[in-house]
Amino acid sequence: MNFSKAVVIYKISDEDVLYLTRDAEMFSKVYIYDNSPEVTPQSLKENFKEFNNIVYIEDENNNGLANAYNVVIERAIKDKMDFLMLMDQDSDLDLLSVELLQNFCLYKDIRRIALVCPFVQDWDGKFDNKKSKKVFWAINSGTVLNLKIIEKEQLRYDLNYFVDRTDLDFCKQVKRKHYEIWKVGGTHLHQKVGYLVNGQAVHSPIRHYYMERNRLYYNYKFYSLPIRWMLNVLESARHYYYICMTDPNNKYENKKMFKRGIMDYFKGITGKV
Repeated sequence: MNFSKAVVIYKISDEDVLYLTRDAEMFSKVYIYDNSPEVTPQSLKENFKEFNNIVYIEDENNNGLANAYNVVIERAIKDKMDFLMLMDQDSDLDLLSVELLQNFCLYKDIRRIALVCPFVQDWDGKFDNKKSKKVFWAINSGTVLNLKIIEKEQLRYDLNYFVDRTDLDFCKQVKRKHYEIWKVGGTHLHQKVGYLVNGQAVHSPIRHYYMERNRLYYNYKFYSLPIRWMLNVLESARHYYYICMTDPNNKYENKKMFKRGIMDYFKGITGKV
């Protein structure tokens, strides 16, 4: 079986390069997809040339995660890979977890399993990861795609999203095709989401924009009335309450971008703004 890995990067440092290449030998191919708006220094790129299995792909337009994943999926299928693990530079998956994910794919009957993923660290640092289990969705980072199923069903990431909801949408596509998603026991993914203020995770104003706009699009895509209307009201109210209760320094700008997200959704604006 040929295992490959895709890492989407943005303005990397020397330290990031060491992290990105530490498990390169565990994969047949490692695709480094560079979303940095400025050209990455040649000195950093040279580090990737030390590995025969690393493929460097540059996208100075930063067209988003959905586009990056689709490009790499096509490349991995073309390269005859069987599995593709998705990662980013803000997530940390230890080597044992990589091995456990690969072993699950090798020794489990995966004919109906489209996605295999690790357990994700909770904010308090605890894990509930003793046993493998079937789940309804998985975040992008650390998830292994069964490329035979992905190719057969022509599953791809929806380019109408930017930043948020790409993972939920993809998992929803998988479930609608009646395939399974599994979390593998013993795995540990450490992920940094936003930043902390008084112990609470907060996001930038532009992130709140994408969160709200993408949520409305997701509900429109997958739910009919009246469920869609109920979800929009409840989820938007919860999002607005969250903005009011966190990050007082950016509260005005966060509210402004939240409202803009709603208006842009109804204007039919999608993708990157």
